[in-house]
Amino acid sequence: MTEAEIAAVLQSRLATPAKIAIKRRQGHLHVLLGRAAQVELDYPHLTNQIQAELKALALPGLEQVTVYGRQLGHAEYEWEQTGSLLNPKLAMADTTLVEKSDLLLQDLTVVAPDPVNPHPNSEPKSTDQSNSRSHFSLLWLGGALLVVGIGLAFLILAFL
Repeated sequence: MTEAEIAAVLQSRLATPAKIAIKRRQGHLHVLLGRAAQVELDYPHLTNQIQAELKALALPGLEQVTVYGRQLGHAEYEWEQTGSLLNPKLAMADTTLVEKSDLLLQDLTVVAPDPVNPHPNSEPKSTDQSNSRSHFSLLWLGGALLVVGIGLAFLILAFL
């Protein structure tokens, strides 16, 4: 299940006015709840609901969830809680919390549609493919140089 699909499922099942953004890092799912200034959210209740829904989805490889809450347009979180999605007997005793100074969620790109406005004017997803592009460019350049070199070698041999 993709991040967008998880966000859409949570958005529909939670029936909350918050915008939900998802980021998955290996077995850890990060859920950001963004609320409008005039909306108050019951973060503990929503966190429990999110954990229950994720357990019901039984996503393979998902072990932990951290739920963050903040007002839209603000950088500082007003809520943060990490919980295990594993059977308590199987859960690891050592879990780590993401520090608020960590910019882990800065690159969230998948946002569930607003239930009021299902087609907002949103920016396209940011995908960083510069690293793979540079490898491809270098590979292409190397191949081109090799072909030119072989062509020159044949040309020199032809005149000898």
